[in-house]
Amino acid sequence: MSTENRTITVDLTIDNFYPGETVQTFVLSAVVGAPESFVEDELQDWATDELFEFTGTGRTHGDSSYDVTITGSSEAALLGRSFEFG
Repeated sequence: MSTENRTITVDLTIDNFYPGETVQTFVLSAVVGAPESFVEDELQDWATDELFEFTGTGRTHGDSSYDVTITGSSEAALLGRSFEFG
């Protein structure tokens, strides 16, 4: 089945790390483009393209990093997958 223009739904738990503080946020039922591949490097690229936009809490200064965990998904192969940014 072609994944071109196919979308999936994901629930995310995001740990937003800032100096001296971690802020956890949640995203429910986000519709994103489906990954074209489940090869590890390509999946990280997919996460950067599709999931990174959900990170952050509006801070515009200082160091930050983010851990995104897929806690729900219409694509079962993604359940429990985590991605690090920053």
